[in-house]
Amino acid sequence: MRICRSLELERLHDVPTEVVAARLGRERGVGPWSVAVVCLEGLGRPERGLVGDLSLVKLMSELRGRWVEGHETAELLEPYGEWAGLASVYLLLAYARGLVALPGRRQGNPRAFLPTATTA
Repeated sequence: MRICRSLELERLHDVPTEVVAARLGRERGVGPWSVAVVCLEGLGRPERGLVGDLSLVKLMSELRGRWVEGHETAELLEPYGEWAGLASVYLLLAYARGLVALPGRRQGNPRAFLPTATTA
């Protein structure tokens, strides 16, 4: 709530993403994940990945075969460049549905998640 009093949130739409991220990151209790959520969902800017998201940590840990720290998920998103935020969302959905190829794990059936036709 403090941030709402100290910042004109609507004006963030007119500010470059890096400036928004730097400004939000100076607020106490606002980390990279929160900044990314504001950029991605609040401002519609797909370039900020959800670095540190717990599901991305779990996904990357399974890929690496060891527990990774939140900041390490930036490596997972780096290849997506300006689309890192959007890639985050798709990776989270695919991981939750078992669609990401992981060592020692059987992949899910992609058709199982398609809507089925209902009869009238």
